[in-house]
Amino acid sequence: MRDPSPFRPFESPLAHMKPKEGNDEGHLIENALIKVPLDEASKAIKQGGKHIEKELTGVQAALASLTSLSPAKGGQAAALSELTRLQGRLQGLKRKLEAQHGAEEAALGRAHGRLSQLSEQQG
Repeated sequence: MRDPSPFRPFESPLAHMKPKEGNDEGHLIENALIKVPLDEASKAIKQGGKHIEKELTGVQAALASLTSLSPAKGGQAAALSELTRLQGRLQGLKRKLEAQHGAEEAALGRAHGRLSQLSEQQG
């Protein structure tokens, strides 16, 4: 017969993460220790990819517009100034990519550190 009480017993929100066959709470903690830095690294990589795609699309559009400039109507000066602007834009992108690479390396380093710490505790 069912319990008439409207209250249910407490169930951990992490209960669904447990493997079906004999595992303890330690594995849940290990999972969280590994998942957080890997999620950080994944997020950093996705953000970097989106930024690169956006910048390169803009550069490609600007280069395509350069082909339509007429050399007879002062197009050479306009093309030169546009190329100089694009050069600055690409240098800025390079700096951002270097910073992004550093963030990705740091996140992956944390993940490797946690994995090695967990393997030392296990072994």
